[in-house]
Amino acid sequence: MYVALSIISAYLLILPLIYGSISIFSIIKRLSNKVWVDIINDSTNNLPTIAILLPFYHETFHDILLTIKSIIRQDYPKDKIEAFIVLEHDDKITFKYINVVKQLLVRHKIKPHIIINDDPRSSKAYALNKALKLIPKNCEVVVVYDAGDVVLDKQHLRKVARLIKEGIDVIGVKVYRVGKNIIGKLSFLDTLLWYNVALPGLFKVIGYPLLSGEGLAISSNFLMRIGGFPDKLTEDSYLTIHLALLRGKVRLLNVTIYEGAPQSLKSLIKQRIRWYRGYFECLVDVLLKYLRKLRLIDVLKLILIYSEPLALVSTTISLTLIIISLFTSIHPFVFILALLSFSLVVMAPLYLILDLKIKSKVILLAPFYWLFQGLIVLLALTPIHMPWFKTIRAQLTREYNNTL
Repeated sequence: MYVALSIISAYLLILPLIYGSISIFSIIKRLSNKVWVDIINDSTNNLPTIAILLPFYHETFHDILLTIKSIIRQDYPKDKIEAFIVLEHDDKITFKYINVVKQLLVRHKIKPHIIINDDPRSSKAYALNKALKLIPKNCEVVVVYDAGDVVLDKQHLRKVARLIKEGIDVIGVKVYRVGKNIIGKLSFLDTLLWYNVALPGLFKVIGYPLLSGEGLAISSNFLMRIGGFPDKLTEDSYLTIHLALLRGKVRLLNVTIYEGAPQSLKSLIKQRIRWYRGYFECLVDVLLKYLRKLRLIDVLKLILIYSEPLALVSTTISLTLIIISLFTSIHPFVFILALLSFSLVVMAPLYLILDLKIKSKVILLAPFYWLFQGLIVLLALTPIHMPWFKTIRAQLTREYNNTL
């Protein structure tokens, strides 16, 4: 038992050092400029039909309208876009809103399909798969948007269509979460570091990224091969396992989507619990379900990438050990590990200040924000039940609304 605890403790304390080293490597090598692909506008008219999946649940009219406008403003032949809106049978308010906005799609010659899920509410993946059953066979590309997504790049659909045509299976984009309050500002800083430092580093080292479900583009052929969206808590991050299993081709497209950050502390906690439980679900399946189907090197890489939430716990543990060392003696090696781990977290905001020129005073709160998330990870490990984990998001500010 003592040996097992020692191994687990060492693993938890070393994790931040590994992630920190990858992030430093990412900054020095400017990996953000290399892994995010820029595509010159393609004016070809030989474009595939795109199925846009819109899983809506208890949405505001404002958020629905933002997403519909983002689709309409795309520089893509409208007769080659089909929108599949999935609603729940008891969600009468959202259904009322859809009856209004669907006229906008029709007016712009985009064919809308309204799908009502009469089964008990299950997951986002379940809703997406309901839509997949109805998309025409000539749809080569599937794109997922959530309510409240603002896509400023009018060429987004053209770019993903070109990559799919070139044989890419899955395409991810940057998703910045923004809001006016402190939670929104911290969420924005968090996503800035993730998409510009951590994710490029992990992608370079591991070969497969953790993808976000917003703006996600997938070839219909790849979805057919894996049997649709994985019906898991985080169906987007679970796709990484399938990419490793099938040696799938993935690209990170330099396109940014904005969405509202969690509106309140409660919404933030619920969102993160779902994310972290989803990561742990992926980690467990890698070890128990896919261990013999994957190469050892891929297993190790997937363990590393899905252990990311545990690195946040390590930060909390590191601070605790540093505080304990003020009152009693701890092993020098453990103390050094704790000090290094915590130092990496404290120094992370320096990149935002020095390289991205972010001047917000909220940066000073970033280390405490990550420490708090470490506590949420521990909460995610408990059996507490929170149905559906619906995140209530802040409305985007006018600077994003006016672009549409």
